[in-house]
Amino acid sequence: MHQIECCNTSYGYNGQFAGFPECIDAKCEVIIGFSVIEGRFNHLDLAGLKIIYAAMWPKAIYQGDGICVLFVDSTARPEQVSAIASIMSGQSGGQPFELLAGTFSAFEGPVLKDIEINIDEKYTHFAIRDMVHAQQSPLISPLTGIEQNIQMSYPEATLTGQNTRLALTRLMSINYGRLNFEHSDCFAAKTIVTWSN
Repeated sequence: MHQIECCNTSYGYNGQFAGFPECIDAKCEVIIGFSVIEGRFNHLDLAGLKIIYAAMWPKAIYQGDGICVLFVDSTARPEQVSAIASIMSGQSGGQPFELLAGTFSAFEGPVLKDIEINIDEKYTHFAIRDMVHAQQSPLISPLTGIEQNIQMSYPEATLTGQNTRLALTRLMSINYGRLNFEHSDCFAAKTIVTWSN
């Protein structure tokens, strides 16, 4: 599936490599859009589903006490919604969601909403009207003004794909319950992930 991540951390995502993220206001805040290319839950086809996963932790992710909300596109069938909720809440096992589930003190969803996702080579965005907005654009060299094509390879990655294209978060915002934040000009990544429980 396509994974489109926007996070309020610095580039290289220090939380992945050194344990302590360099996040704005010391909080980890992330919004991730997913578009399922192909996938199954037992014998149930999940291809074409659109999902948004938004979360916030008061410190580093592994220190816990995070809150999360899971949005599923309103076109999904009830059995698909149940399957996605089981996967993304960690109840079905498998990484990374089983790992992340242990870091939350509150998990809400699935919340059904109309989700828009546009996956573009350079300018990717996803949104829920009047609630969630995320926009990515290429990294620009501050010295030359030229677009940078930067790939991050991390073969043992748990939370990200093995080969990830880094980008710039032009905007990430959410206004839903206790998840209420907005950031720009911070870490972004886009990759295709393959997960199994």
